[in-house]
Amino acid sequence: MIGDYRDALLILWQPHEYTDEDISLFQNKIDDFYTAYVETLGAGKEGITNYIHMHGSSHIAYYMKRHRNLNKFSQQGWDSLIRKLN
Repeated sequence: MIGDYRDALLILWQPHEYTDEDISLFQNKIDDFYTAYVETLGAGKEGITNYIHMHGSSHIAYYMKRHRNLNKFSQQGWDSLIRKLN
C-alpha cells in the first residue's frame, strides 16, 4: 500500500511534463493505495485527510492533465513531505 503511494508521488514530483501514461499510472497507483487504505485497513471518515481525498477523487490527476506539471505551483505542504521521505 505504501509502495503504491510512494510510486504515485514520485510521478507527481517529477520535474518534466507529465505524459498521459504518467498520469494514468499515477491514478492507478493512487486507486490501489486508496482501495487498500479504505477497504483493507478500514480507514473511515476519520482517516481521510484533505490530501487523501484530493488523490482518491482524481482532483490531482485532473490538474496534472490540465497543467502538465504541478511543480510550477507552490507546494509547501508537499515540500515538507518530501523532506521526510528523503
